[in-house]
Amino acid sequence: MKSRKLIISAVGLLLTLIIAFALAAVMIKSKKAKEQAPPTKIIRKVNSTLVKYNDVITQVSATGRVVSQQSVDIIAEVQGKLIMGDISLKKGQNFKKGNILVKIYSRDAEYALQARKSGYLNLLANSLPDLKIDYPEEYQDWVQFFESVEIRSELPELPAVKTNQLKIFLASRNILSEYYAIKSDEIRFKKYNIVAPYDGAIQNVLLEVGSVANPGSRIAQIIKTNQLEVELPVESASAEWLKIGDKAILKTERGDLIGQGVIKRKSSFVDMNTQSINIYLTVTGKENKIFAGEYVRTEFAGMVIKESMEIPRNAVFNRNMVFTVEEGFLSKAQINLLKVNERTIIFNGLPEGKEIVTQPLANANESMQVQTDFTKPVERDSLAVAE
Repeated sequence: MKSRKLIISAVGLLLTLIIAFALAAVMIKSKKAKEQAPPTKIIRKVNSTLVKYNDVITQVSATGRVVSQQSVDIIAEVQGKLIMGDISLKKGQNFKKGNILVKIYSRDAEYALQARKSGYLNLLANSLPDLKIDYPEEYQDWVQFFESVEIRSELPELPAVKTNQLKIFLASRNILSEYYAIKSDEIRFKKYNIVAPYDGAIQNVLLEVGSVANPGSRIAQIIKTNQLEVELPVESASAEWLKIGDKAILKTERGDLIGQGVIKRKSSFVDMNTQSINIYLTVTGKENKIFAGEYVRTEFAGMVIKESMEIPRNAVFNRNMVFTVEEGFLSKAQINLLKVNERTIIFNGLPEGKEIVTQPLANANESMQVQTDFTKPVERDSLAVAE
């Protein structure tokens, strides 16, 4: 009985070992088969087209800001306390040409000017007797000049000095030098009233009424509101297609028509802040009212670029490089950029018939195999196409 159990145990152990070895052999054979199987090669499918040049009709679109053709800083040329003029010195206040924008207290300067004129009358009065004796022919002219001098009015014109002897006499009595010194003071006295040079509005106020202004102090900034222009920053690649005299359609940022504009000036340098070339348009034929400081959309249409081709802008990398397809493999090529639009670019520089990729490719490199609508069919047994 005991020996029978030993035999059964031995047979069971033997069978277990045989089964284990068989399973191990099957697994090893399967693994080798997998290792020996050729890997599946993935071929990426890309969008492409063939290069063909035509005349491309394009437009330049850009957003610019409406500015006044005349913007002036009001600067004090004399010292004194600011007083209210014909209008309120407040931001946004409108005014007419000839309105006194602001006054500077001038009573002391007025009295000083009148005192100087009084002294000049005294100088003339002391000189008239000598003029009567030495220059009887000119005496009556100088008497009339003396009588026409008013303390509260501007000095009249000097009588004509006809001889060198009279000129020497007048110079020795300081009659000429004092006359022109007073005329200079009269011009300076006018600067106490700052008069509007045109119809416009106050854009900014830096000194309020009641403040004391010194010579050189900025008081306010004014703009001319009936003559506006659009300052338009344009990329240099697009600006070369715009010429003085070109017309444009002006729209609000919402798309409402404003009117037309004509290019009047074009800068010959790149703005340091925007890295663009500034184009200036005069606003004409306004459909709707616009205001200085408003942003407008400007569209120049109808420009023709001959012998060129247009592709999506995101198909270009490193500024002027694209991928081409050579016998099913990617290759890099350089193009000649003619114009850069918001979503497309216009170029030439590649031979016609060349296959060019028209989509952005991430993690792509030269010699990568791709599938396009223009490449020849390839064997499908050992590859897969990635959309």
